[in-house]
Amino acid sequence: MARWFQVGPLPASGGSFTVNAGWWTPGRPFAFWIGPMYRQIVDLADLGRSRWTPPPPGQQEQRFSAHYADLAEPWLAGRYRPMRWTRAEVEGEAESTLTLAPWAGTP
Repeated sequence: MARWFQVGPLPASGGSFTVNAGWWTPGRPFAFWIGPMYRQIVDLADLGRSRWTPPPPGQQEQRFSAHYADLAEPWLAGRYRPMRWTRAEVEGEAESTLTLAPWAGTP
C-alpha cells in the first residue's frame, strides 16, 4: 500500500508488559509496529458510565472522506466516548441513517 494512503506514523507509548501493549523489534525498541486498537472501560454497576475509544485512523476507509483519519487524534490523546446502550441514545448521536431493503425485482 502506498504511503499516501496511510495515517501516521503515530506516536504511542507502552510496551510488551503494559496495559497499553505494543509490539516492537529489538533493532528499533522505540518504534512500535502494532499497538492496541480498541479500548474500553465498562462500569458494570452503571453501564451508562462506560466509555470507549475507537481505533484509528477513522470511521471511513475511503481516502477522501472527512472521516478517513478523524479518530487518530482522539485515540492518541486517550479521549474516550460514552458507550450508547439504547436505541434512542444511538439514534440521537447518528449523523445519518442507511436503510437496506431486499430487492423486490426479478433476476
